[in-house]
Amino acid sequence: MEIDRAINEECIPLGPVFEEGSNPPTSYRVVKGEKNSGEIRVSLTFTPEDHRSRNLPEESFGAWKQSSLD
Repeated sequence: MEIDRAINEECIPLGPVFEEGSNPPTSYRVVKGEKNSGEIRVSLTFTPEDHRSRNLPEESFGAWKQSSLD
C-alpha cells in the first residue's frame, strides 16, 4: 500500500519568532488536491542558546565578528 504523505505546504515567517521570541497560534488550512481536509494550528517559540554554556571561544560561532582599528 502506497501512502501519499504530501498534503500541502505553507511558509511560516521566522523573523517575528526570532525578534519577539514566539508567534501566536496560527491556523493553516490542510488541503489535499482541491479538497479542504481541515486545519492545523501552529505556534513557534525561539529560545536562543547561551554560547557561554558550551565553553566555546567567541570566534568559533556566528557569521560575523565586529573588529576595531587600533
